Amino acid sequence: MPTYVAQWNYKSSYGQYSKGDKPDLAEDEAAQINVDSPGVLVLATAVKKTAVKSTPKTRELTEPDNDRQVKNASVSRSRPTGK
Repeated sequence: MPTYVAQWNYKSSYGQYSKGDKPDLAEDEAAQINVDSPGVLVLATAVKKTAVKSTPKTRELTEPDNDRQVKNASVSRSRPTGK
């Protein structure tokens, strides 16, 4: 009996499998399940391990972003009052 891998959750009168389950089934049983839900069972030898992609490193902020409205807030941009 070959080993299959369930590609997604499946439930019917043929059985119940969660994604990643590896049932040992006869070829005719697996064929019946795949007729009911095409592609749910794949031979374990046909499943390729996917490489885990590393997440890109995020830039750590050492200083807060500059805000144009607050930048140089101590400098007055208004007209002189005539003192």
